[in-house]
Order: sequence, then C-alpha cells, then structure tokens
Amino acid sequence: MVEKDLLLKEVNHRVKNSLQIVSSILQLQLPDVEGTGAADAMRNAAARVLAIAAVHERLYTGEDATVVRLDTFLHDLCYEIGRASGCPDGINTDVERVDVPTDMAVPLALIVNELVTNVVKHVGPPATSRYAAQPDPL
Repeated sequence: MVEKDLLLKEVNHRVKNSLQIVSSILQLQLPDVEGTGAADAMRNAAARVLAIAAVHERLYTGEDATVVRLDTFLHDLCYEIGRASGCPDGINTDVERVDVPTDMAVPLALIVNELVTNVVKHVGPPATSRYAAQPDPL
C-alpha cells in the first residue's frame, strides 16, 4: 500500500509539472497575439491549466491522495488569482474545512477559477473594485 501511495504521489507530481509547462507555453505565445481576442483566450486557458495543476500539487503534498482539503485549496487558488490580477494582497476566502474526493476537486477548481476571474475581469481586483469603496447598504 505504501508503494502504491508513493507511485500515485509521483504521478500527480509529474502531471502538475507537465501542466505548468503547458501553461508557460501558452504564456510565452501571448506577445504574438497581443491586442486580439486570442490573447484573452490564451490567458484564460493558462489560468485553467494552472488551476488543474494546483489540484495535482495538493494531491502529492497532502496526506491522503484520495481527498483534497477544499478550504485551503480555494484559499490558495483565490489568493493566486488575485495576485495575478494585480491585487498585491490576493483575494481572501472564508471557507469552512471541507474535504472533497479527488475526482470532484478538478471540476470545482475550474468552476471557482472561472467565477473569480470573471469577477476580477468585470468588476476589477478587490483593491480597485468600483464596489470596494461603496458603503454597506445596511
């Protein structure tokens, strides 16, 4: 059983590294398509690939490769999305501890990545958001 766990962690480590390479290749192509809709599509694709890579990183650094601790994963994912969007403090989350099966982690990561990047794209990063300065309506 120990050998199986080690092999699984090694596979997840290699998958994460491969996905990071794919994301980097997409980023390297950005100067060739800057100023077009393709540039945004490539940035979005690179972010999606990195979200999946982050799940695989959790799988090989965690104690149990069958589950992902969603609260810490979402915290780290949102923090990185915020930093990449120009918010030096990232985006903070407030999520209770939840462990999800590994097969649910990738789709959840992609959904959260889409939601958070769309908010940042259409509203702006938290520090510069047009909603950040508005008083609480209550």
